Amino acid sequence: MGSFRLDPEPRLEEAPPRHGLAGGLTGPILLENARWFTRIRWIAIALLVGFGGAGFLLGPFLLEHFGFAQPGLWPLALAGVLALLNGVSSRWISRLAVRDPCP
Repeated sequence: MGSFRLDPEPRLEEAPPRHGLAGGLTGPILLENARWFTRIRWIAIALLVGFGGAGFLLGPFLLEHFGFAQPGLWPLALAGVLALLNGVSSRWISRLAVRDPCP
């Protein structure tokens, strides 16, 4: 059976980096994850705009015929907020990528 020894203080050569990961948020994998999440949010924005637009274009009579209520403005307002946040995060990601380019 193996044993595990817990050192009270890490040695200097084995100490973890100060910011958690060696590359920080500018690491290639984390930048790609941030880009992927931004793409997923664009899909959610498109769905919200489609849902809100369908409520206005189809009209309340057609929606009520199928048992749906008119959605109102909340899907379009939420899509606007998400689009604004996506623009800010896209700019932030591009600045991080320029500061430390991914291979």
